[in-house]
Amino acid sequence: MKVRVLIVGDNRSFHTYRWFNSYKRAGFEVRAVGLEEGESLCERIKAKGEGKLKYLFSLPELQRVVDDFKPDLIHAQMAGNYGFMASFIGKPYVLSLWGPDAVESPFKSAIHRALLKRVIKKAILIHTDSHLVKWFLMKNFDIEPHKVLVFPFGFQGVFLKRK
Repeated sequence: MKVRVLIVGDNRSFHTYRWFNSYKRAGFEVRAVGLEEGESLCERIKAKGEGKLKYLFSLPELQRVVDDFKPDLIHAQMAGNYGFMASFIGKPYVLSLWGPDAVESPFKSAIHRALLKRVIKKAILIHTDSHLVKWFLMKNFDIEPHKVLVFPFGFQGVFLKRK
């Protein structure tokens, strides 16, 4: 039986698509979904609401995908939207941070900081492509170094490939 991974992220983003392909090449059963409208590289689920509220109001839609696919792991892209959603689903999740969601968002407001803190604390592993982001998480959010995996996005296929 293959391990099932559900990627939740911007379905138009090459980041989401590259993770999808890397998991698939590594032999995982994988599905990638997102809420964004437009030309989609991955699966689109119907968004409920608009703006940032669509992530909150679309939680039941994501829960339906989870109930149907039954993933062993969720891989959420970006903390403030898909990481937020994953933190409510009740499945283990990996969180990929791409920089601004970690080093800019917490300074917008106390709510943004509390949200980021919740999302990163609940993740079983945090991936980033930057040692600066790792340092920032350790310094500002008391994240243990072993919980943050740093590798540039170009190397992901090397680490996920298995025979």
